[in-house]
Amino acid sequence: MIFFPWIAILSLYLFVYFFMKIHNTKINPFTLYFTPDVESHFNDYHNSRIKKQIRITLLVGIVFYSAFGFLDSFVVEGEILTTFLMLRFFLVLPVASLALLSTYIKSLEQINQPLLALTTYISGSAIIYMIQIAEPPVNYNYYAGLILVFMYGYTFLRIKFVWATLAGWMIVITYEISLLLTDNSPIDIIINNNFFMISANMLGMMSSYAIELFIRREFITRKLLDDAKIKLHNHNIVLSEQVRERTEELTEANYVLKDEIERRKIIEKELNLAIEKAEKADKLKTEFLAQMSHEIRTPINTILNFNSLLRMETEHTLSAELQDSFEIIDNSSKRLIRTIDSILNVSQLQTGNYEVNFQKINLNQLTYKITREFVEPAKSKNIDLNFVASGENSTIYADEYSLTQIILNLLDNALKFTDKGEIKTKIFSSDNYHNLLIQDSGIGINPEYISKIYEPFSQEQTGYTREFDGNGLGLTLVRKYCEINDADIKFSSLKGKGTSVRISFKSANNN
Repeated sequence: MIFFPWIAILSLYLFVYFFMKIHNTKINPFTLYFTPDVESHFNDYHNSRIKKQIRITLLVGIVFYSAFGFLDSFVVEGEILTTFLMLRFFLVLPVASLALLSTYIKSLEQINQPLLALTTYISGSAIIYMIQIAEPPVNYNYYAGLILVFMYGYTFLRIKFVWATLAGWMIVITYEISLLLTDNSPIDIIINNNFFMISANMLGMMSSYAIELFIRREFITRKLLDDAKIKLHNHNIVLSEQVRERTEELTEANYVLKDEIERRKIIEKELNLAIEKAEKADKLKTEFLAQMSHEIRTPINTILNFNSLLRMETEHTLSAELQDSFEIIDNSSKRLIRTIDSILNVSQLQTGNYEVNFQKINLNQLTYKITREFVEPAKSKNIDLNFVASGENSTIYADEYSLTQIILNLLDNALKFTDKGEIKTKIFSSDNYHNLLIQDSGIGINPEYISKIYEPFSQEQTGYTREFDGNGLGLTLVRKYCEINDADIKFSSLKGKGTSVRISFKSANNN
């Protein structure tokens, strides 16, 4: 049973160690002292809180200790009583009074704790002396007074743990020394009294430890709270300054923004006027191109008709050289019509006026039909024109006019830039796609020019001395029409070897 207080004290040591570890505070688990800088703040905090309680406790202790002097007269007499009263009133009470006085004098505050510990020790030592000089069994009654001193010193008097422990063990040591010097009590009484005295002292230590630990934990909590308040206050000051600066910046930015809004309103107004003018100009351009197309087509068609009529009427009467003139007129007129059509188509695509009409189309049939139109021109240049149809269903979902223009422009380019060899048109299917492949053995394109082939009015050869005619809109239209039909185009060419164009359309089953 005597080990219980030690186990309790060890548990308290472990508790305070882990508590201070969590709160990141350095504390000695044996003395409960903080680091010097923190301990000085704790002393100020502790003295301000317990000063009044110490005064009251000392006054109560003085009254009770004096009152027990009246009780002494009932159990002892003669010189022993005189000695008892001398110990109480001329030894213990003066020391206790000095300790009480130290709570009122600022300069004595530093020795207040040692004086309280001294008061406790002298009170206990006086009772030990009374036990030794009183005769049994009278002296047995004073052991209870010694236990009261332990309780008073460890709990009520609010002495710090270190000083209270020092006073308590000094009392125990003094008692043991007194036993060695005198031997007027039975051994069983001595053993019993030692057990209770040491146990009371250790339980008092545990109580003092727990009380001071609670006070120090409260101090740490308050200190953390005060530090947090200071940090919060400083943060609020910084934040307020930042808010003020930010407010000034926002106010200034607001003025700038207002000016910018006004400026943008003016720009927007000017832009709207420019857009309106551009739309009007675009509309005029479209109307102009449509009107010009009509105005140019009408006389050209008339020229073509009369050219055909004159050609038939004079077929057997004119020389071959004059007959060739009819061919030149016919080709030039058709070239002019194609140029006008290309310009109109590009204009429609750029302005978004092209109307799309998607429908199911048999790619085999349409390609074959268009390819047949190039048979005679190919024969006139001694070029083999071959068409290879797909063996599968080649139905796609596309816009017929734009699809027709894709095939026409690609075949027209192949025929234009091929002087010998062959032009091959092939339809084949792969991975839910139907592919149109047009290959020729023509002059090909330089690698550095391939990146420019889709630019409007772009031609590898420029100027009046160029070898081939055209307006440079064919491949531009092909690419635009491929985008309309969600088709992929792949272009490859080698100078002097020929050109290959592959266009992949999604199968109608995927649309």
